[in-house]
Amino acid sequence: MSYFNLFHILMLLLIIAMFGGFTYLIILKEKRVKIAISFIIANVAVMSSLAIISMILIDKYTKVAVIDALYGKRTLINETISYSGVVKNVGYGYINSCVMNIELINTPVKKLEASAFENRGFFQTYIGSSHSQKGSQKAEFLIVKDLASGEQKSFSFTMPYPAHFKNHTTNYTLNCK
Repeated sequence: MSYFNLFHILMLLLIIAMFGGFTYLIILKEKRVKIAISFIIANVAVMSSLAIISMILIDKYTKVAVIDALYGKRTLINETISYSGVVKNVGYGYINSCVMNIELINTPVKKLEASAFENRGFFQTYIGSSHSQKGSQKAEFLIVKDLASGEQKSFSFTMPYPAHFKNHTTNYTLNCK
């Protein structure tokens, strides 16, 4: 399938018709050549901007997918976490690809640790030390390609799970095009 759906094509036809109509009016009504050229350049700029913005908005509201069941399973032997789930196209348009941005955030334990009271110098406190550990792990995965309207597909991926994480929170976003 192609990138454009029916709404894209209708909007492009409308913008082309408006461009042609405004250009015709400019040529017909404006007798000064320099001003007519500046109006035509402005017409091209406005219609191009309108076309780009309308394509982005049509994509946002017609190419919509949801994740029905996201399940994560941690594997201790190789310190990874595997996610699986189902993506469903609930929008009108055909989806070429869906990318999932996922972030694991280390949830701190409620108790106060002794490391909070260690003496540290200015550079260790504000610039960082060599033994500081990341508090989050981010990754991006292509989870689905070629998803028709109303169709659903299962997916799975594996990402590294930092050994120093005690407990984690998962945040994700789904971007479909």
